[in-house]
Amino acid sequence: MWLSQCSNEHEHGLCHGMETRELPTRLLSIRENGIKLVMPASLQETPRYATLSYCWGSRPFTKLTSENYDAFMDDVPLESLPETLRAAIDYTRRLGLEYIWIDALCIIQTFKGQDENPDWLYEAGRMSSVFGGSYINLAVSSSTSVYDRFPDQKKMYSCGFQVQVQTQDKASQLQDFYAPDTVEAMSYGTHLATRGWVFQEKLLAPRTVHFGDRGIFWECRSTIATQVHPHGLPDTDRWGELLVKGAPRSKERGWNAIVERYSKTNLTYGSDKLPALAGVAARMQDDAAGDQYLAGLWRNSLLSDGLLWKRAGGAPTKRPEWRAPTWSWASVDGEIKVVEGIFLDGTSMIRVIQAWTEPYGPDPYGAVKGGELTIGCAGLVHTFLPPGKDWNRNGSLASDLGSYATMNCLDDVVLEEDGSASVFILPVLWDGNQNLPTGIMLQICGDKKGHFRRVGSYFSEHLPILLRWPNDLLVVWETIGASTAEAHCSQVDHHYPETPYVITIV
Repeated sequence: MWLSQCSNEHEHGLCHGMETRELPTRLLSIRENGIKLVMPASLQETPRYATLSYCWGSRPFTKLTSENYDAFMDDVPLESLPETLRAAIDYTRRLGLEYIWIDALCIIQTFKGQDENPDWLYEAGRMSSVFGGSYINLAVSSSTSVYDRFPDQKKMYSCGFQVQVQTQDKASQLQDFYAPDTVEAMSYGTHLATRGWVFQEKLLAPRTVHFGDRGIFWECRSTIATQVHPHGLPDTDRWGELLVKGAPRSKERGWNAIVERYSKTNLTYGSDKLPALAGVAARMQDDAAGDQYLAGLWRNSLLSDGLLWKRAGGAPTKRPEWRAPTWSWASVDGEIKVVEGIFLDGTSMIRVIQAWTEPYGPDPYGAVKGGELTIGCAGLVHTFLPPGKDWNRNGSLASDLGSYATMNCLDDVVLEEDGSASVFILPVLWDGNQNLPTGIMLQICGDKKGHFRRVGSYFSEHLPILLRWPNDLLVVWETIGASTAEAHCSQVDHHYPETPYVITIV
């Protein structure tokens, strides 16, 4: 019923697949006469196909490899597949579809690591088309392994109930009730929802049916419904709407919200941090004409809130193996928050001179192997954070500004120093309401003058009245902040008197 209503009645631009899309490189044909790998480009008609969102787990299972590739083109033995994959094929057949895309069986898998797998590098950059063009996505929400059975749909738990009620005029009617956290619990409160790749699949697919321990849950860009409430739940957020071309977006429902939600998920391989969101970035680019995607950030937002991300609590860990420049949130592990609100009304204290990243493979939205951000700034302040491994430390700008200001310093990663940490404070924005600065913390990187790496963020707790922007505080930055910046920058560009000091963050 849901699938029929969605495909026939819902607004075409919302719930239907991408109008112009590339077909998947490979699909599984699951006609009753057998299962085999096919190349959609060779088919006479454009196929309708299902996709599958699931957890692999740690146990080995049958996958597509270069060794069994030719055999799979002739036959994929159903009995060789684990329970989840067999059930997905059965459900797809029962929905009247003859094709399904399953990553483990449609992408050549290797055991040498993804960096050495050209087929994976190519296919990982095509998720926007694969899931965006699917007819329906099947999500096994409560499973933790490919060997788990699909949940028993006869067992439904607390996703709501119906009751016969009597109104004031003694009439009787059936009333639906559901808990306010129903959608959150069924969509984001499952094991599958903790996986990074699945978050992307959920947003890209125009319609998904979730199989979980709370029953069957339907989600498309027009309706969210459950078995108990088959005609839809009102006032529910539909994240997939964010990826519809031309859809209105606010700061609370745009890229920053996607990054914050995505950062809560987990990845088996840290190197997947950018690839697992590449499909979403590619779709967002449709509405970002003229903008440049930079390892999880957008160039046009760098002067506002793009650089003002922070780790959301918890003790910092060592910096993971390199996968993004330090100015990108993708360079660290853990939940990310982007500073918004009052700071977005502030005055920018930097200008972007050059920003670039170098893709690792063919996907411009995927993994990167290099990148730099060169900016002009108004000044730098040198300070020492007190010793300690806490993620939140109050540092006085004593070395440069005496006791003028106290900074709430948030470390991105464990700093290398055993004692107090020597850092440079770079103001990015001045809050237009409270006259307080916010920005990032840097450390000198390598021997090349003017090169820094990001190590944290900071927010001012208070500033004396006499130092409020733009009067006396400007004098402080023009003297102390300016002299520090001039001593450590790579060059001074007098054509930009407000942001003359050029530095590069790597």
